Amino acid sequence: MAQEMALKTKNTNRIDGVIRVVCRCFNVSEAKIRDAIELYGSTEVAQVTEQTRAGGGCNACHCRIQRMLEGKRPTCTMFESCGTCGFRVQQCECDGK
Repeated sequence: MAQEMALKTKNTNRIDGVIRVVCRCFNVSEAKIRDAIELYGSTEVAQVTEQTRAGGGCNACHCRIQRMLEGKRPTCTMFESCGTCGFRVQQCECDGK
């Protein structure tokens, strides 16, 4: 299955010229996870893990993967700047791991 995904991937590992790693245990990039969501229709963290191995190690990236499944950026911090006004808003209730 992993080989099949590698062959069918439409994205490269780079987004905007930068490799963004979401899962450090298995060195899985944001682009690979986006492929799992867009090409394979993954809707749950477990499905992304099955397709890419992301989230299959220490589980610290589950929050980031879940955010991607929700169509959000894969950052997992308590606060971020609002894209409209710049005010700091809470984005996540996890402990930031």
